[in-house]
Amino acid sequence: MAAPQVGANVDGAQLNNVGFNTDYFNTFCTRPVRSATICKSIQSNVLPALPLSKVVNKSMCMTYHTKGQYNGDCPRVSDHVANTAAEYVPLRDWCLANYPEGEGN
Repeated sequence: MAAPQVGANVDGAQLNNVGFNTDYFNTFCTRPVRSATICKSIQSNVLPALPLSKVVNKSMCMTYHTKGQYNGDCPRVSDHVANTAAEYVPLRDWCLANYPEGEGN
């Protein structure tokens, strides 16, 4: 069986972002806060919106880019693409300013 391609839908399986940018996002990847918690804070305007994807006019997929993993059923699969360091600057800056230290922060 061939390995799934990055961004492929694999029936809800937890998959890894093989191009994960550890230089920018390793600090955030290891924080004990669920992506769903951050997304709820964004939806309720507690946190500002994430930067837009270079592919679609929607927010970047925080889980894919900052946690280095994603669910095969992710609704933002179209954003599961490689980015250059320069393209990651807006998301890195968002994380530096807004990414919680943990649940309830």
